Amino acid sequence: MNKLNPKDTSQLNLFLDSLKIEKGLSANTIASYTHDITDFALFLSKRKPQRNLDTAGTEDIQDYLQSLTRKSFTAKTQSRRISAIKQLYSFLHSEKIINSNISQSIKNPKLNKSLPKFLSEDEVLKMLEVSVKDKNPLLYTMLEVLYSTGVRVSELVSLRLSSLLEGGMFLLVKGKGDKERVIPLVDIATRAIENWLNVRDSYIKLTPKNSLYLFPSNKSASGHISRERFAQVLKELAIKCNIAAEKVSPHVLRHSFASHLLNNGGDLKSIQNMLGHSDIATTEIYTHMLDSKLKEAVYKNHPLNYYKKDKK
Repeated sequence: MNKLNPKDTSQLNLFLDSLKIEKGLSANTIASYTHDITDFALFLSKRKPQRNLDTAGTEDIQDYLQSLTRKSFTAKTQSRRISAIKQLYSFLHSEKIINSNISQSIKNPKLNKSLPKFLSEDEVLKMLEVSVKDKNPLLYTMLEVLYSTGVRVSELVSLRLSSLLEGGMFLLVKGKGDKERVIPLVDIATRAIENWLNVRDSYIKLTPKNSLYLFPSNKSASGHISRERFAQVLKELAIKCNIAAEKVSPHVLRHSFASHLLNNGGDLKSIQNMLGHSDIATTEIYTHMLDSKLKEAVYKNHPLNYYKKDKK
């Protein structure tokens, strides 16, 4: 595996430290920045003449992006890498490590905004029913909490017992940037948690470390069930429900929570707060889903739909 030279390593570490301290980004986000910038630095090291992060120019960034295109990287991946590089050079400039920000003129590729994927209400209810029949209280409770709150999977698996407020009527969730938010739980989710806590001790061997978590695990170094394991058991459950496994993921269930809530009269601002979106524009994509559903309803049911009449 190629390694960065000491100079680039030092500057990358300074940048990553600033992200951790000033922005409080998660370990997964930090790992993503590390991967993307390391790839760019290795690209620079192979140029002739060789360049470092602080000696590169705008044309080097442009050439790097062209290399990603040749390798068939998606526009989404390219956009993420551009964002990482731009933040790096903004930091290096602010710290006076470089004289000018060479990334200012770089533009992100246009992304085709696709609507989030989600399950129907019947499909989610089917998964809940089957998890109960399978007598899997851990999976059922996690699924109930996820569908009742729309939390991110990383937030779900790392919930602590101390996250339960007011007798389990609310959840205190720590999201991106260590920002906290309180989410109300519907009665059925509260009861699911109560029932899970009654059997948790017999379901898994508790230790001083994993006993802190609502969903503990002996197989994970973190002490709680991993994101990967939860995603895996969700797909196994989907197959039992005759739902295509590729349709189901924790993130799809998060989208399902938001779209179903909006469709049943929930207001956008409340949904934004529960999802932990810092910008309501991120939440507004669900209104497009609602618009699509309304258009479909008109197309299928409106009495003036001549196409439908002709098909009879």
